[in-house]
Amino acid sequence: MKLLIRLLTLFIISACQPSQGNPPAMPDTTRPMEIVLKLGERGEDFAKRYASLLDKDVQPAGLAFYEIDISSKQQANAQLSHEGYSLTIPYLSGAVGVLDFDYSSLGIEKFRVYVGLTADKTLSNEAARLYINSLLQQFRSKGWKPYFYLSDPRLRGQEQFEYALTGPLLALDGDYDLTPQNWERIDWISSPFWMFYADHVFAKLQFRRSPTWEDPNQPGVAMLSIEFQTMENSMRLEFEEKDRRNWRALWPAKALDYRQYRDAEEIRQQQAGKHIDIHYQDPPMPPAPAGQQNPPLPIEVTRPANPALKPVLQQQPKRDSLPIGTRCKTGERCPQGGVWRVEMPDGHISAYSPSILSGVFIAKGAAMPAFYVIRERKNFLLQYLFGYQEGHEPVVWKLAAYQ
Repeated sequence: MKLLIRLLTLFIISACQPSQGNPPAMPDTTRPMEIVLKLGERGEDFAKRYASLLDKDVQPAGLAFYEIDISSKQQANAQLSHEGYSLTIPYLSGAVGVLDFDYSSLGIEKFRVYVGLTADKTLSNEAARLYINSLLQQFRSKGWKPYFYLSDPRLRGQEQFEYALTGPLLALDGDYDLTPQNWERIDWISSPFWMFYADHVFAKLQFRRSPTWEDPNQPGVAMLSIEFQTMENSMRLEFEEKDRRNWRALWPAKALDYRQYRDAEEIRQQQAGKHIDIHYQDPPMPPAPAGQQNPPLPIEVTRPANPALKPVLQQQPKRDSLPIGTRCKTGERCPQGGVWRVEMPDGHISAYSPSILSGVFIAKGAAMPAFYVIRERKNFLLQYLFGYQEGHEPVVWKLAAYQ
C-alpha cells in the first residue's frame, strides 16, 4: 500500500535533535487540516469526504483499505468522533481505514493513524517521553479506561512495568505515566504499547524508536501509531474465518480459556509478592445485532478473582508521606520524592504544548523547577509579527504519585 511504503520510508528521520529537555518545535500559524474518523461510517462516505487525499486499495481477501496520505508541508490533526469519548491527535502523517466486505453493513471497523511527535518531526528523548505521557493523559481525561488483555494478570503501575519487561509483549499500564528512569529501561525493539477502551471501542498506542535516537552521527528512527478498532471486530477476529459469523456463541469458551490462564498467572504473581487489582473488570461484550442476544458468560469469567487469590488491602503510602495533591511552587524545595505534575497555567496553548500536564519525577530536597510555557500574545498585531511567547515560567506543582 502506498501509504505504508511512504511511512516506512519516513521511518528513518534525521537525528538532528534539539538539546535534551527542549520543548517540541512550534508548528507554523497555518490552521491544521482536520481529518475526522468515525468508526462504523460507510467506506463510500469516508472516501467522498476526503476524495482529494484518499487512495482506495481493494485486496483479494475481501478487505478495502482507505488510505489518507498527508503532505509533509501540511499540518493535520486526526479527530476521532466517538460521542463522549472523542479525541484530537496532533501531527497526523497518515491514516488507514479498513472495511471488511463480508461485514460491510458495519462500515469501517478499524482506523490506524500515524503521527509525528512535533511539526518538524525532530524531537529530544525527554520531549518524546512527555509527549507520550500527554497522550495517555488525554485518553484518561476523555473517559477512556486502561485495558488488560484477557489473559494478562491485572498488575498496576510499576509492578505492571516490571512484568512487561520480562514478557514477550511490552504492554504498559495506561494509568501510569512513564518516568525518566523507566523510559531508559525500555527495550525499544519490543515496541511498547498501551491499550484503552471506551464504549465498545479499543485503542492501542504504540511507539517505536531506535537505539540511535539521540546519536547526532547516525539517523534516528521514531514512529507513533494509534489504532482504533471496534470491539465487535476485535473479538470476531479471535476466531478462524469459518467461525466468525458465529463468534458470539463461541465466545464463552474462549473467554474461559483466557480467564483460566489469567487466574494461574495472578496466583503466581501474588505468591511472588505482587498486588492484583481485583477491582478491574473486563469490558462487557458489544451489543448484539437486532434480534440476537449475547450469550451468558461462565461465573469463572465474571467473578472478581479466583478464590485462591488472597484478599489484599490497597497499598498505603508510608506514614511520613505527604498526601497526594500536595502543592509546591517553583524555587521551593521538593517536600516529597515522587511524580509531580504542573497545574495548568492560564493562557497556555495545550494543543501545541501537550506536555504541559505530564508528570515528572522530582527527588525530595531538589529545587522545584520552572516549566516551559507557550502562550498566545494578547495583542493580535504582536502575535502576527512575532508569533507565540515561549519561555520558562514559575508554576505550581502538584504531587501525583509516590515513587
